Amino acid sequence: MTKLKGVRKRGNSFMMDCTIDGVRKTKTFKSMEDAISFKSKYKNAVEQKGDVASLERELAKGTWTLLEAFNATFEDYWKNKPSEKWAVLNAGYGIKFFGEKCKVIDITGERLKDYKRHLETTTSNAPVTIDKKLNCVSKMLATAVEYGKLHKKPSFKK
Repeated sequence: MTKLKGVRKRGNSFMMDCTIDGVRKTKTFKSMEDAISFKSKYKNAVEQKGDVASLERELAKGTWTLLEAFNATFEDYWKNKPSEKWAVLNAGYGIKFFGEKCKVIDITGERLKDYKRHLETTTSNAPVTIDKKLNCVSKMLATAVEYGKLHKKPSFKK
């Protein structure tokens, strides 16, 4: 594998790391090609005083639905694992609440709080079960970040 400054393997993905004028930008991608491409576009946009925000929006255009994030998470992390059945069941509650077609980019910290309140008030689940359901949604969002379909996971305090 060719080594390129500012792009490195990180687990099952590739991390782009670019510092310009003391400002560091990191982003994770599923393929090395995507990481290299984004790094080049980002560096050009910053150096030419271009619209970096539009570059971020362009990247987010390919964002996933929650169902697509579930499918990738299932394949990468839950399939054929001892906890597969429970992960699928718990993730299903999140998909039902947010909707299959909900874009992962539209899931905010506030919406996660709403989901937690919903679980606390409409189910008789123990707090640990509610945490497991929240963790499944969190894992799906983390997978979307890993694939470059979401800039970062929303901040949310359980």
